[in-house]
Amino acid sequence: MRGNTPPKPIAIKPRHGLIVWWDDCPPLDGDTDKRRPIIVVDPDPEADGTSIVIACSATAGPREADSVPMPNRSTEPQCSTGLPRPCSAIPRWFLPIANEKLVTCEYSGTLGGAKLKKVLLAYEARVNAAL
Repeated sequence: MRGNTPPKPIAIKPRHGLIVWWDDCPPLDGDTDKRRPIIVVDPDPEADGTSIVIACSATAGPREADSVPMPNRSTEPQCSTGLPRPCSAIPRWFLPIANEKLVTCEYSGTLGGAKLKKVLLAYEARVNAAL
């Protein structure tokens, strides 16, 4: 019977480098909501129940100078991101998400180390440029 037990759902908690799938991510360059992987870059910065995330894209990366290619299972089967195919984090696509919405998203994986640092630096540069 043990083999038929579904896996336990992973409790999602906002933290740096968390990657989830947001089913109704607001339009970024187009005009429709879309399912996208997002990366938490600032978990609840104002302690108001909202985190800042960066959205990813499978197609926008090459035309974005500061995009960050993400590890994915297609090219790195053992990666921790859980992303199935190549995509890039798009730093100009940073946006808030309510933590109550974030925790209902589908867990994908995590990003850490040098790659997370690169994403965070690109995000900081975009925020500073917007000031």
